[in-house]
Amino acid sequence: MGRERDLGIVRWAMIAPGGDEGHSSVIAAADEAAIPAGIRRRMGRLERLAVRCALGVLDGEPTDELIFCSRNGNLETLLSLLRGIAGDELLSPMAFSGSVHNATPGYIGQIRNERIRHTALAAGAKTLVSGLIEAYARLVCDKASDVTMVYADMVLPGLFGELADGLTHDVAFAVRLCLADAVEAATSAGRITRIAEGWRGVEDFVEALGRGASRIGLGAVVELDAVA
Repeated sequence: MGRERDLGIVRWAMIAPGGDEGHSSVIAAADEAAIPAGIRRRMGRLERLAVRCALGVLDGEPTDELIFCSRNGNLETLLSLLRGIAGDELLSPMAFSGSVHNATPGYIGQIRNERIRHTALAAGAKTLVSGLIEAYARLVCDKASDVTMVYADMVLPGLFGELADGLTHDVAFAVRLCLADAVEAATSAGRITRIAEGWRGVEDFVEALGRGASRIGLGAVVELDAVA
């Protein structure tokens, strides 16, 4: 692939934890009103958070590809379906379609009235890093000129508390990425050079965005350590 190139962070949006309903601040994410009511009624909370971040990043512009990352996906809807199965109830096809892992990019395409190529992935503690590797591969192999990566996870319900692995609050963010050479006036300042595994890495990544990080070094998606 030749010389290693950084990922450039063109634009980002997130919904930060704390405050009312577990969220204290919205940074560049779209308001819920940007989601048509008919679609919003079909969405779980995780999808609403993820879609709001994605719409804020896209801001009316097309993207070559969406990468949706979530370690656990929409457990809210999935658990409801499982309870229905346990109770020998008829399952809602609409609820099932919303529980699958690629529902979020599907909703984004519907809202924007676009056919957007997408990848949906879950890779346990390496979910965030796997999403960045996918984005880098798409960009460096000329499969896309820009990629929008969306990440979302929610606190696990009590039944799955022992699997929480340190996640204490909901998290959702979106980053629009390209190869750094295409980012105007990009510098080495704010360069992310390491990303830890698991929730610690997700939290560090979000904090780095808030500090103004503009680049992600290739080592960050290969060597799993801490954000520099």
